[in-house]
Amino acid sequence: MVKKSNLILPGDPEFNLALATPPPNWQQEAARWGGEFAFIVRAESGLLEPCSFAELDEYLEGGEYDERLATIDDDEEAFDFNDLEHDQALTGSEFAV
Repeated sequence: MVKKSNLILPGDPEFNLALATPPPNWQQEAARWGGEFAFIVRAESGLLEPCSFAELDEYLEGGEYDERLATIDDDEEAFDFNDLEHDQALTGSEFAV
């Protein structure tokens, strides 16, 4: 019997979903900026976080967004899409990664 761990590691099907889930405090952060906020994904960590519009401008114009795009591109190059098709056939899921 395989024991399920509460720790989600890279390679686990739930890992990318966990990274794409807003942090628990996002509503408080949004309220701090009067409801004018955006979500960004940090280039180094891949974590989704809320930010003000001023921070969004800095993220976009300061090069971190370009770093994130490069990271995503590297991940896609390393990803074997044949495995995805195989996983979809097994699970019937549209997104098995």
